[in-house]
Amino acid sequence: MSNLNELIKNYSLKNSHKMNRLIEPLTQISGIHGFFYYTISSQGLFSFLGTHPSWVEEYYAEHYYLHNPFLCHPSTLQAGIHFPNTARDEQYLEMLNLRRKKIDADHAMLMVNKTQEGVEAFCFYTNTHNPQIYNFYVNERVLLQTFIEYFKQEMAKELLSMQRNPANLFTAKKELFFPKETKSLLTSTQRGQFLKTMGKEVDKFLSLKLTPREKDTLFLLKTGKTAQEIAKNLFISRRTIEKYIEHLKFKLQCEKRSEIITRLTELENFGLL
Repeated sequence: MSNLNELIKNYSLKNSHKMNRLIEPLTQISGIHGFFYYTISSQGLFSFLGTHPSWVEEYYAEHYYLHNPFLCHPSTLQAGIHFPNTARDEQYLEMLNLRRKKIDADHAMLMVNKTQEGVEAFCFYTNTHNPQIYNFYVNERVLLQTFIEYFKQEMAKELLSMQRNPANLFTAKKELFFPKETKSLLTSTQRGQFLKTMGKEVDKFLSLKLTPREKDTLFLLKTGKTAQEIAKNLFISRRTIEKYIEHLKFKLQCEKRSEIITRLTELENFGLL
């Protein structure tokens, strides 16, 4: 296993020229000139590749990553589209401002996918004078997905090697690996009142709280893993996983294990989990 700086040196910095070459066609049609990719497992295992090597080296050497709210435990990172400029962590926003000044990088979009191991993320960014890029992000998702597939194909050898020699982000970030929940734009009451008006009876789930291990178990159940497979993935006993599943059935008001995923999907869609 690599430490964080070794990972950056041996993979991201070493392959920066290839990364720049891969992104060139995307730059030509959109103005996107920066891209990075990372994965985080539920155990904190971390891999990373990115453009702009001088900035990447400084970013990890100076520990700017500590306050990145998107480098966190998979259970606390929501799948979908994120716009980093809208984050509420002041130290993180200061870092974005520093990056803006040093490499003229702005208007980023982060795409997060859930995987069986945790999450994988793809971040695109452009320069400060290209705010129209948001139209491209919204309307050209197929092209971005095509680039992602191309990137993963061209970098397959490097990605496989990183999987075998990851860094441990939990060791690097410690308690910051589990960020405090940020205040939502809507309160639970406001969200519940709206959903109730729409005919959705979800009041009983507004105060739902799951432990990190329950979230891990729930996520792995969603990927189709058995209790034995989840136990192996989380390095705990099957009996403990079965206990977590019983807790989830109670909290989600499900009689059968098969109902848990249906309830999870419903609550995720409503923004309640």
